[in-house]
Amino acid sequence: MKVDGAMATADSYKRAGKASKEAARTAKVKVELDATTAGADSDRRSGRKAAKDKHDKASKEAARTAKVKVELDATTAGADSDRRSGRKAASNKDDKGASGSCPPEVCCGVCGTAVERKGSCQDCTSALSAQLGLRHAVGDRVWCSGYGPRWPAKVDMISFDGAEDREPYCVSFYGENTKAWVSEAKLMFWGSIKPSRPAKRWQRRFDVAVAAAEGPGK
Repeated sequence: MKVDGAMATADSYKRAGKASKEAARTAKVKVELDATTAGADSDRRSGRKAAKDKHDKASKEAARTAKVKVELDATTAGADSDRRSGRKAASNKDDKGASGSCPPEVCCGVCGTAVERKGSCQDCTSALSAQLGLRHAVGDRVWCSGYGPRWPAKVDMISFDGAEDREPYCVSFYGENTKAWVSEAKLMFWGSIKPSRPAKRWQRRFDVAVAAAEGPGK
């Protein structure tokens, strides 16, 4: 009976030990599984974060590109608007009459004496040109600014609407079918500078204009 009791006790310890080992193995597997699950969750979160960062970066890049395009479009629109304004100003100035009793098209805009065309008579033109220190003459090649990129132009005429007129130069732009009345401040001598090439959208027209300005007989 004592032997049987001892054997029963040994079997009980053996079963308990086996159960303990099985529980430990189950716990270890659970811990490894939890760690794997946690790692997978972490990877998914990292993946979502990476995808979000990539999306945010793409959105910012798209916004930056759109902003640059808007600014470029605005600059281009502004330059074209300036050129149109210059043409309109030239047209308006050509249409202006002079005060006096004679018809506008045959009166000097400064002294009112009879002239062959609208504007100022030769004496008034010479006097005001000297008074204002005008440096350019009819026929001069110049660089003109204020209507987009600095552009090759030719002085076609010098005339004054009146004694206060500060835009006496009528210039035509090489390579363009446009003219504008401009002030002394907008003109520079042809050989005094070498402007850098303008933005890409202007380059072909600019090259044509420079070639026309530098062509034979210019």
